[in-house]
Amino acid sequence: MKTIAAVLVAAAACAVTDQAYAQSSSLVLEANGAEVSDVTGAEVGIGWRFNAGNFHLTPAVGGFVYQGDNDRYQMYDQINGSRCRDTTNGQYAKEELCDNTAVDAYGRIEATVSWRKLEFGAGYRVADIDSALYGTVALRVTDGVAIKGNFGSDYIGVGVAVRSW
Repeated sequence: MKTIAAVLVAAAACAVTDQAYAQSSSLVLEANGAEVSDVTGAEVGIGWRFNAGNFHLTPAVGGFVYQGDNDRYQMYDQINGSRCRDTTNGQYAKEELCDNTAVDAYGRIEATVSWRKLEFGAGYRVADIDSALYGTVALRVTDGVAIKGNFGSDYIGVGVAVRSW
């Protein structure tokens, strides 16, 4: 937690001293393939990016969509097709009960610095599954589109960010 505070304070100091650049802000949309605490899924998020020169601060919220762990209902292959069954009593069940898709909401904040077409920095992600400090790097491929990667001890996400640079 102290590391996060230090990064944010340092980044804010850089932003305050950099008065030569115009300040702006913009909407950010992200889609990532991710692994959180050994659970693989996809992240979809939205945030607001505050820019001050080459410094950027981006708070965001989103959802981590993954295959949940519901062992009670399972699909069984039969001669006449697959059917959903309740494993506790063997009875047939509604097919939607066998869909184990789960969503874990998250919030995060990132402080980054851009240099030419690269952007790098640190972030902190808070969610029910796991909260993690991570490093982030992005490569701008066109105006407003970047390939992005987030790398932490129990969190890895790689995908696309659409934003105004």
